[in-house]
Amino acid sequence: MKKIFVCVISLILFFIAGFVSGKIQTKNSMPLRIAFLGDSITDLGWSEDFGYVKQTVKELQEKGIKVIPVPAGIWGHRTQDMLERIDNDVIKYYPDIMVFMGGINDVIHQRERFDDFKSNIKQIIDKAKANNIKIIMLNLTVMTNDIYSEDNKEIDKYNEFLSEFAKKENIKLIDVNSAFKEEIKRVEDANDYILTTDGLHLNEKGNKIITDLLVKEIIRNR
Repeated sequence: MKKIFVCVISLILFFIAGFVSGKIQTKNSMPLRIAFLGDSITDLGWSEDFGYVKQTVKELQEKGIKVIPVPAGIWGHRTQDMLERIDNDVIKYYPDIMVFMGGINDVIHQRERFDDFKSNIKQIIDKAKANNIKIIMLNLTVMTNDIYSEDNKEIDKYNEFLSEFAKKENIKLIDVNSAFKEEIKRVEDANDYILTTDGLHLNEKGNKIITDLLVKEIIRNR
């Protein structure tokens, strides 16, 4: 009788383990749908072979993670534009993750409307959360190699808000700005564009920094 009982328990545990393992395998084998919402930096991140969007997808797939990308970067867009199109460009595709980087055009064109930027960010994140989308936010990069310029001081103000907001909302913020500044300081010849092609849009090296940080974060939470 005791042997029968032990056998039954063993079979039950075996099937439970198989069921749990099957669920894990199914989850890991399911494609990961990732939306990339942003401006021209994100747009080029998909259209250029060395862009961070394309390279992030490529590296994840090389590591065995199936990815369905949803590119949603548009040149010149501010956070208000992204808020207006998030339903059509992101949410309707039911992504598992939204990688969001926006605000550089707010800095360039609408500095006097900082409160609008903050409101737009909150509404964009609220919409993603309401649709059960995991959020990975990237803060703003740099303009030119002069990290102490007025433009970059303004960017610092925007990034300070993003950092405080991310902590308050318990969402992941990747500090690409600090990574860029560290690289600029490390390179001796600051007369050339170190991480950009024109002082703003990223070259291969700039894209690689974001790719490495992003891939690491996605794998860590996979």
